[in-house]
Amino acid sequence: MRKRWIEKGAGRGMARTEADALALYGTGAPPVPVRHFAVGRLSFDLVGGNLRSIRVDGIEVVRGIQYLVRDRDWGTLAPTIHSLHAEQSDDRIEIYYGADCTGPNGEHLVYGATIAAFGDRLIFSVEAQAVDNVTLNRLGFCVLHPAALAGAPLRVEH
Repeated sequence: MRKRWIEKGAGRGMARTEADALALYGTGAPPVPVRHFAVGRLSFDLVGGNLRSIRVDGIEVVRGIQYLVRDRDWGTLAPTIHSLHAEQSDDRIEIYYGADCTGPNGEHLVYGATIAAFGDRLIFSVEAQAVDNVTLNRLGFCVLHPAALAGAPLRVEH
């Protein structure tokens, strides 16, 4: 039996069943919803707690920013996002969410993320806390640049 996970609004290029999703995306899981945000000259997509396609004046300046948690074997722990809240005004966007990561041996890490966008500035900050004894190989941001910007100057503040 084919599972139906998109009942209405499945248009051209969208999977209607788990088998369709496997053919289109390489996995039977439905795609993560994409939320588009724009303020002033800046626009970006929020996908599963990560930023994608960050643009200034319509030009992609950063391909993506992810907050990654890698377990002791370098596996990437998939966060469960909860309490997502977005506020938008004419000149500012603020997004808040909580996330839980559980390792293969039941280790538990929680974090809270804040994303603020205004003008042509974007701030993505995270505070993480181990709930119990957690062994990790990496915990932090991964920034992906568009190929067209290879070798261009970059300023990072932290």
